[in-house]
Amino acid sequence: MDSSPWITISRKDGPSIHLNQTVYPTLLPPSTSISVTPSIITFIGKREKTLILGEILGRSASECPPEAHGQIQLHSDPLTCSSDNPLLFADCEIYGHIPSHWKLSPPSTGPQAFRKIKWTDHSNKEDIGALVCSRILAPLSNVICIFAADLNGIRGVAHLLATQIQMTLDHDLSFAIKPHVLVVVNTTSKKENTAQAQAKLMSLLKRFLYLTDVYAGDSDLDPIIQACFATIHVLSLQDKSPAKKSTQLYSHLIDRNTIAFQSRHSTRTLFHYGHLQAICTRIISHFAEDINSPFSFLTATRPHSFDRATLHVHLCGLIGIGMFLMLWSAKDCYEKFYNLVHETFGKRKNAPMIISRLQSLLVTYIDDCQYRTLAIEAAFQAAFGKPPKMFNPLSSDTKVAVITAPVKGKTTSVICNYNGSERPKSLGYRIMRTQRQEDDVSVDEAATCTTAAPGFFKPKFLKAFGTHQDGALHHNNPAKIAIWEQRFLRPSHVRQDQPDLLLSIGTGTTIDSASLGPQSPAQKRFWTRIIDAFDWNLDSEQAWKEVINFTPDEYQKRYHRINVILEGKEPRIDDVTAIDNLQSQTQDMIDNGPQLDVFKHHLLASMFYFQLSQICEVEDRYECVGYIYNRLSLSKDGRRALYQQMVDSASYFLVDGRPIPCMKTMPRSCPPYKRRVKFSIEDLDDRIHITFQGVREQPWQISGLPRTMRNLIQAQGFDAP
Repeated sequence: MDSSPWITISRKDGPSIHLNQTVYPTLLPPSTSISVTPSIITFIGKREKTLILGEILGRSASECPPEAHGQIQLHSDPLTCSSDNPLLFADCEIYGHIPSHWKLSPPSTGPQAFRKIKWTDHSNKEDIGALVCSRILAPLSNVICIFAADLNGIRGVAHLLATQIQMTLDHDLSFAIKPHVLVVVNTTSKKENTAQAQAKLMSLLKRFLYLTDVYAGDSDLDPIIQACFATIHVLSLQDKSPAKKSTQLYSHLIDRNTIAFQSRHSTRTLFHYGHLQAICTRIISHFAEDINSPFSFLTATRPHSFDRATLHVHLCGLIGIGMFLMLWSAKDCYEKFYNLVHETFGKRKNAPMIISRLQSLLVTYIDDCQYRTLAIEAAFQAAFGKPPKMFNPLSSDTKVAVITAPVKGKTTSVICNYNGSERPKSLGYRIMRTQRQEDDVSVDEAATCTTAAPGFFKPKFLKAFGTHQDGALHHNNPAKIAIWEQRFLRPSHVRQDQPDLLLSIGTGTTIDSASLGPQSPAQKRFWTRIIDAFDWNLDSEQAWKEVINFTPDEYQKRYHRINVILEGKEPRIDDVTAIDNLQSQTQDMIDNGPQLDVFKHHLLASMFYFQLSQICEVEDRYECVGYIYNRLSLSKDGRRALYQQMVDSASYFLVDGRPIPCMKTMPRSCPPYKRRVKFSIEDLDDRIHITFQGVREQPWQISGLPRTMRNLIQAQGFDAP
């Protein structure tokens, strides 16, 4: 087995770490496309691991003596190296090294320089080994294969896994992206004893976790284990030759890797060949600098050397695309928006105002626009390379849609990343979807369409749908279409077509100063009245009032509108000098207005839902038992912040008139939320009410309620055979 050093650790003169960048060209052919998506399988062990890995790589034991290297090496699977999903084997021996392996004299300069691990001067080898596995190898690996014979049996494996769980930090990849653990156990028994070994492993793992200070008070450790590993399976191999063992093991590794690959593919978290190289470099740098904060994969996969003209995002109507499709933070969106508007609108003419205005009108008439959309398109190309299609479901299952208006025709168009049930032809708008995936609308095309305000930007021609422009001409407030669309996403789950919560965010408005009474006809000629009527139809506040007017009274409090009341006249869309003032007014509204507090409390309530687990008839009543869960896959830091807020505000659920504290005490490990509740009802048609509130907050129904118990049983499939 040729030596392929990848990650090397030294403890001489203080711990340091090195990533060998030259290993990648030796693993895959030089012609490998940048779109190839390698999968990493990590092997942990010593002699047994080396023998079997050598067989998988096509090297017999005689050709490859099992010499310990004490580091992490990287090898390419010869059977898959030419495929689009080649396997890379990370040969990890940092748990089984001898002291001399880590007494290297690391160079401090040049391409082979080691990075000093700044957060410690004396960490022991076991801690550093566990941290490297949990913080670097685990999030990069699809499968972790552990050889029990090399780690003092099942007990040693359980201790290793418990240590990794303690040292794991939540990352910002999808909650579904976790490695599968396959534990290889040697056996001489002809009978299958995998189930017994599996039960022993899980029992020992939980026992080791109970002995730690972090998880000593947790009664249910399964969610904690599942938050770190997708599955943990034991594979019992009879005491055969390494060649026969490797054949059986390889088959199981392929099965586990296929499951993990499909999860990454469905959640859009596959790492391409170029991604993997860049991420490895940045995750090693982060590991050396900061051991307390989680590594951000989303930040690491973004380009780190933007050209100034492409470091921008779309106009305000595209913040949703930036946050949910490109996964930018709110701060990122603001910074990119600020840069974009200055780049696009900031170039003013030095000519006198009247001449500059005439020039602008002439250019607008000739070009059908005042400004170019190149910066918008370039922003997506810089972030994605080749922009993906809009129909590309998200890992978070967030449904994203933008509205456009066709230049020819009167039917509003919706470009979205989801399907939903079939819409009737008389709906009044259409979903833009083609028969062939390659003809679908891309993200940059959707961005250009929805920003194409007439007179400012040129309409966008779409190959399969014709020319489109800003959808605000038809729907300047998309709340109505959002309400209509949610009926088709999950038609069997919609109750009276009303969402748990709806938030409409405005772009600023002024107080209506129109006066009633007689006015001179000269003040309002017909063209002025036509313009006023057009402006009124485009007023998003008027559209919001219509939404509220058509909403039943009992549901109106679920609808929230957040908008800034601007001082003076609304600025033009291209007036960049007004941005700082708009920011100041918005911040004042956030600091002093009650709108956000009310919405925040309602949003917290909507994060929880009730799941029935048992119902039985006792005399003339029904005794019901169930659990309240949090429907969001929050990170550990997110759960900690949520739990701390609930403890500080003394939040509670009101169930059947009885208050139940959301959190009695702050848990040490912050596992996923689960609260047992019990109540009774007289009839299955009784409506279930469970509200969430703090001591000084108004109560809000949790998600999916109120509804009758009969309806809840049907919705949750509790009555299924």
